[in-house]
Amino acid sequence: MDVDAAVGTDAGPMGTDSGMMGVDAGMMGVDAGPGDDAGGTDAGMGTDAGDTDAGDTDAGGTDAGMMMADAGTDGGSTMDAGTDAGSAMDAGPGACTPDMDIGMAVGSPVSTGSTVGAGNDSMASCGSSSASGDIALSWTAPSTGTFLFDTVGSDYDTTLHIHAGFDCAGTELDCDDDGHPVTGDSLISLDLTAGQMITIVVDGYDVGEEGNYVLNITQYACPDTDLAMMIGDSIASGSTVGEPDDAAPSCDDFGAGTGDASFTWTAPSTGMWTFDTFGSDFDTVLALFTGSSCDFADEVDCDDDASAGVRQSRVDAMLTAGDTVTLVVDGYSFGDEGNFVLSIVPTPSVTSEAGLCADGMDNDRDGATDCADSDCALLARCTETGAQCSNSMDDDGDGDVDCADSDCAGWAACTETACGNSTDDDGDGDVDCADSDCLRRAPCDGCPDTDLGMAIGAAVGTADTTGGTSRRTGSCGGSGPDTTFLFTAPSTGTYTIDTTGTAHDTTLYVLAGGCLGPELACNDNDPAGGSTSSLSIALGAGETVVIVVDGFAGAEGPITLNIATAAMTFGPPTAAGDLVINEIMQNPAGADANHEWFEVYNRTTSTLNLNGCRVFDDGANSFTISGDTLIHPGQYFLFGESMATITPDYVYSGTDLTNMDDEIVIECGSPAVMIDRVAYDGGPMFPDPDGQTMSLDPSARDATMNDVGANWCPALLTRPYDGVNAGTPGRPNPSCP
Repeated sequence: MDVDAAVGTDAGPMGTDSGMMGVDAGMMGVDAGPGDDAGGTDAGMGTDAGDTDAGDTDAGGTDAGMMMADAGTDGGSTMDAGTDAGSAMDAGPGACTPDMDIGMAVGSPVSTGSTVGAGNDSMASCGSSSASGDIALSWTAPSTGTFLFDTVGSDYDTTLHIHAGFDCAGTELDCDDDGHPVTGDSLISLDLTAGQMITIVVDGYDVGEEGNYVLNITQYACPDTDLAMMIGDSIASGSTVGEPDDAAPSCDDFGAGTGDASFTWTAPSTGMWTFDTFGSDFDTVLALFTGSSCDFADEVDCDDDASAGVRQSRVDAMLTAGDTVTLVVDGYSFGDEGNFVLSIVPTPSVTSEAGLCADGMDNDRDGATDCADSDCALLARCTETGAQCSNSMDDDGDGDVDCADSDCAGWAACTETACGNSTDDDGDGDVDCADSDCLRRAPCDGCPDTDLGMAIGAAVGTADTTGGTSRRTGSCGGSGPDTTFLFTAPSTGTYTIDTTGTAHDTTLYVLAGGCLGPELACNDNDPAGGSTSSLSIALGAGETVVIVVDGFAGAEGPITLNIATAAMTFGPPTAAGDLVINEIMQNPAGADANHEWFEVYNRTTSTLNLNGCRVFDDGANSFTISGDTLIHPGQYFLFGESMATITPDYVYSGTDLTNMDDEIVIECGSPAVMIDRVAYDGGPMFPDPDGQTMSLDPSARDATMNDVGANWCPALLTRPYDGVNAGTPGRPNPSCP
């Protein structure tokens, strides 16, 4: 008769062998004595695997009451979960005794080993197999708090489940397969009380999922430090490398597993407070929570990058004296750890670095100083411009020299301005029309394709755009091949231009002056809703425009252009502010002659005729506009000397704009009414730019506000209109910094 080991008991589902009193009953498999199994029988016909116990222990074979077999022998030093040995309990299906007790260990890792060949003693609710080895570990919570259990570092697809008490067959508290947001390993978070006992089971997800496991246990400890009411730069610093991941800010990018640092802080006074991580050497996020809490529900603000190009973070908050908040410095993404700096200061009143771009300070507290701040990016000292684009130096300190700097993209040295000289003028490897700089420049553009002169009538212009090139697009659309017509108004009147008789869907738009002029009008479908286009525009006698017939949504084919006219008389401006002086180029780069100009804007809803208006200063300079000269509603109208690089709407001569101080006065009508006057001083009240226009802020576009120098600024250094000088002739001004 086979006798079980002295203190070992079989954990059969219906009862247990009775230690010294329990005797297996031979081939019949009936347990004898007062410890009889209640209906339980050994495997098969009541026979132990191999029919005998080897050395008072089950040797690889297992008792399998109710036909359930024990899962073999655990490998290595792990105790055989199906073997009665010493004081270890046999882990049969009725009770599941952990393989080992890891006490109150916390860390990464707390346990490692292998599940290869281990018994399958516990089934996970979130797994898909009952045939993978597992390891059960008993553990006791060292304190009350939130604990994270994960298998990061394991070399197979794990499943992790946790049960109440020291019994892996006890109530399952939680189960996870691939919950870690970065690694895909198993991850469970549990709130436990000090001394609470649980069993952690590291399992495999599917059949044959076994391997080397790693179990990590960490405890949330958030917040870490109390800063009391400390304020100033760098009031806290340190490293997040190797620190636990105690919080989960809402603005990180799957930063789970990344170390963080957390602090409570109490506002010493009522007001706006700024918290930032400027000076940290990794990509931070900064989160603000109410009270002494790092719980997601208590988060009130979170920031990743404080400003463009700045990888550190800033949060502002209005607080009352005595308010307590928690700050968490974390990494943006998995692996973003390093040395951090936390500063707490009253929120600065300066909101823009503009005007303070040379003092070496971060005045607006956005993490960027002087030219590194986007507020300064367009100011002269922070931009590679003009002659700086060919001096082989990195003038603005951004690491790019001359034409390699995007600031120089439109300047003469870096632009193919001569598109027919068979020379690579800008050194980019493309010559003349092969250079994209020449796409809309003569002779590569071919604009105008046809000169209509002063002809009007039905089918006054015809062309076929089939297989042509899309060279431009109107504001109302047009992405097909286009064709262009130069037209000069034979008399002052309203001209109706349409594409009636054209079979395909067209768009139609009119450009002032020439092929590069601003758009005056645009139409997709005619007023009846047809696919042809029609528009009406007021033109003065001798006024020249370019008419563009385009194809809507890529349409192409033969086109017909019709022009009709109706005579109309347009009146002059009658009140101050009908026209507003909007932009002044009084000091162009190089010689002033034939490069000076100024621009006015029509604020009314009517087309105005400037014929007879007088423009003058307080000295001897003046000219009177002769002939019908129309300015359309919302049009930016250019007065200038005869220029090769741009075409003014009205050319004057014999009048100079003094660089330092001068006046521009416009009077119209009889008796004369002053329509607008600007008296600039060349500093200190008005700007005094060189190679840039003096530009009026769009919010100050009336005849009173443009008298104030503070409403003007040097033109932002965008693409120069002539390859050298900055300004926006014929176009809206950008807002002043």
